Amino acid sequence: MTISSVLAHLTPANLTDYAASKAAVSALHTSLTMELRQQGLADKVKTILVETGQIDTDLFRGVETPSNFFGPILDTREVAKEIVKLVDSGDGGLVRMPAYAKI
Repeated sequence: MTISSVLAHLTPANLTDYAASKAAVSALHTSLTMELRQQGLADKVKTILVETGQIDTDLFRGVETPSNFFGPILDTREVAKEIVKLVDSGDGGLVRMPAYAKI
């Protein structure tokens, strides 16, 4: 499981280092997943990439979202439910939240 951010795909001002590091993490995950497929191990090793927006953790304490409709603050329990659902399915995949992260 790789934890990244939706900011891996966006270019926010004043967060260049954060966005670049998350883009690198997401690219590393994707490359490793492709290598597993190429080596015929994708059925044995499942990978999950988690890319979320703002979550209600201490990291974002005091950060104001520009729009609760377009960029809602995610509840950690809801994110965890989505991750557990994917793990329980036995499949690899992608967890992107909230809705705008899937576009």
